[in-house]
Amino acid sequence: MNLELYRQRLERLRAYCRKVGAGEVHLDFERDFYGFVATEIAVGILGKIGKETQIKFLSSTMKLPGKVRRKGPFEVTAYVMSRWFQVGDRVVAAIADVLSEVFEAEPPAAVEEAWRRGMPPHVVWALAKYLGKDGFAASLPGQPYFTEEEIEYHKIRYEAMARLYAIRRLKGDRVEQAIRREVDEKTFSYRQEIERLRGKLARVPEKVAEKAIESDLYREMYEKVKAEFEEAQRQFAEASKEYEMEICRLRNEVDLLRSILARYIRQHLSGLTVCVIGDEGHREGYKEIVLEYGGHMNFVCGIEDASVVKQAVRSSDVVIAVTAYCKHKVFTPAKEEAQRLGIPMIICPSAGLGAFREAVEKLKERLEKAG
Repeated sequence: MNLELYRQRLERLRAYCRKVGAGEVHLDFERDFYGFVATEIAVGILGKIGKETQIKFLSSTMKLPGKVRRKGPFEVTAYVMSRWFQVGDRVVAAIADVLSEVFEAEPPAAVEEAWRRGMPPHVVWALAKYLGKDGFAASLPGQPYFTEEEIEYHKIRYEAMARLYAIRRLKGDRVEQAIRREVDEKTFSYRQEIERLRGKLARVPEKVAEKAIESDLYREMYEKVKAEFEEAQRQFAEASKEYEMEICRLRNEVDLLRSILARYIRQHLSGLTVCVIGDEGHREGYKEIVLEYGGHMNFVCGIEDASVVKQAVRSSDVVIAVTAYCKHKVFTPAKEEAQRLGIPMIICPSAGLGAFREAVEKLKERLEKAG
């Protein structure tokens, strides 16, 4: 065992720890050190017994990656020891549980029982020191189990593993810090938005109070407008009744006036046949107006033959010619025939029914003067 080589390696490891900022390492040579020794020897012995036995025992205390399970017992032991500062207490507790009956026997019998279970006294002694059973450890036969060089070797390994664990944690912390910085940078805008929303949320009660005041104001305004609207409805209903009565009265008066007008008109056109020369499309309109004035219509289309027009004039008492719809060859014979027979003839120069009504009015006035 070349202790000097291990010492040099440990010094280089210490220097590296100081360089990267992992110089402060907790080393417990009063208790944890013995648990470390017991674990290394016990796990190594289990590996010598069989890899399956070693893996089965360790699987109950820690999670072994698949790539570690596929390696040999020595590599498995090295992996466990590199993680001892994370899972050491559980592994030692499992070993102590396996050897629990050993500590109930007398020290000589305990050594024999340990051998029977495949564990040398080294493990029992280190485990007893770890558990604080110093008296039991000192009473074990066959001591010392470790030489001073072996103790120093295990202490070097213990400190080396502790420092390697500290370096891994430091790197992990740095990675965690880098991840946290990246997360902080990427979530900065979201955190700002959250703060903004929190600010808005804090102002919600105040706004709710303001809205409540506005709501009361609007409610008062609504009640006022509602009352005014109901009053307007009442007034409208009363006015509607008055207007309906007035409309009914006016309708009666109009009917009365129409009857008087009809009697008056019939005094002038009653029994007269009016020859209307005009548009076929206005025929019914012409007829309605003539009937309104008490006469009878004898209609002739403005494009009929001259003989038909003359016959219509001869069989009528008066003639109204709508020149907009009369051809010259129709209008001239009609005019000549009316003059020959002395039949009054009214010219309607426009095409609409309004103009036709004016022509009838002119006819009525002429008859009044003649009458």
